[in-house]
Amino acid sequence: MNISFEIDPETGDLMAIYIHIAEGEVSRTTEIAEGRCYADEDSGGGLIGIELLGEVHLKSDLHHISEKYGVTGLDRMVTTIGEAVHA
Repeated sequence: MNISFEIDPETGDLMAIYIHIAEGEVSRTTEIAEGRCYADEDSGGGLIGIELLGEVHLKSDLHHISEKYGVTGLDRMVTTIGEAVHA
């Protein structure tokens, strides 16, 4: 897994977080939480990545994705992302 952040250069505000889960070509993007959380899927419905925008609700959004796609370990990422954002 790889995590990237998009920061507004003017304000320093966090604009987006992308969590790259697996290699592959994105076939479709599914909205998980309206306007703030999206899952990139391959043609078979497998999870490739997660995009979190604007107001981030890490714990609830990652929990929902973990259940929907059967990906373990996402709950541990909440602490890692929080530490990186506040570093």
